[in-house]
Amino acid sequence: MHPPELTPFLKAVHTAVMSRRIILLPRPQNKKTRRYLGLTVDDLYDCIINQICLRDYYRGPEPSTNINHSGQVWTFLKQHVCPNHQVVVLYIKLSFCQDDFNKMLFIISFKINE
Repeated sequence: MHPPELTPFLKAVHTAVMSRRIILLPRPQNKKTRRYLGLTVDDLYDCIINQICLRDYYRGPEPSTNINHSGQVWTFLKQHVCPNHQVVVLYIKLSFCQDDFNKMLFIISFKINE
C-alpha cells in the first residue's frame, strides 16, 4: 500500500526534472554509480529519476537525518537495464528542500542496491 502523499510527490519530482530544479549530492557512491552505468547527469535525470513511478516505491516519507535539512525522504528501488543488458536495481533516495526562491529536488543517494 502506498501512502497518499506519494502521487503528489512523484508529480513534484517530474516537474522538478522538467525544469531542472535538481541537485545530485556529490557523494562518492553517487558519482561511482553514475559512471559505472555510463550515465551523464542528464541521462540520470531524464532516464532514471523522471521515470520513477508508483511501482518503484520502497519506503517513506521518513524524516531526514541530516541536521541541515528538515524535509521528508522517500526511497525507491528502480530496475535499470545497462548498456550490456545487465539488469540492476537502483536504490534512490529523494527529498525536496525549499530555498528562498525554488523548491529543489535533492538526489541524496543513487547506488546499485545490494
